[in-house]
Amino acid sequence: MNIKDKSEQKIDENDQKRNRRIIEVALLTPYLTLGPSDFPSGSLKVEIERYGYNSQNFKDVERIITPEFCVLINKSQRFYHDLPIKGDLVIAGSAEDSEEVINRIHGSGLIVARYSIFYGGNSRYTNQSPAQGGYALDIPKNHGTVEQFLNNDKMLDALITRDEKKIRSALDGLNATLAQPILATSYLSEALEIRL
Repeated sequence: MNIKDKSEQKIDENDQKRNRRIIEVALLTPYLTLGPSDFPSGSLKVEIERYGYNSQNFKDVERIITPEFCVLINKSQRFYHDLPIKGDLVIAGSAEDSEEVINRIHGSGLIVARYSIFYGGNSRYTNQSPAQGGYALDIPKNHGTVEQFLNNDKMLDALITRDEKKIRSALDGLNATLAQPILATSYLSEALEIRL
């Protein structure tokens, strides 16, 4: 993965010369954006054992460079209060407060991927399926899966063009390389029908 640090946040001339397309991804889960010292004292062990926290995440990543794309990573320290959420893709957790926010933006047309220990099933808070909750994709709670997802040019192209056939085809190709597949929910079709 070719990651640029915070000091290189602006798109440099080489990116522009290579005509890299820009895609904006909002990470709205502390499990992808916080470091170990960001958690309250004494809670890190619980976060690791119970909720799958892994310190190898996107805490210090501002952008990812692929052969075709510059992926701008937007992170908020006010995870669930920054509405409207902007981006080509939102990756959100499924804690109670994040589910509430995703429900509020349900129907906005944003492609939201759930990153959760509830992967493959209903929320244990609301008993809603990912589709009912407004999630178009369901990603296993594994940083490496998100990393591969955000480095896959076919996937990024499909997301930015909002073409469902391309998204499903790119997912099939990517999923062939993953231990657990990224799931498309029935809400994906609905989200893509809405013009942003």
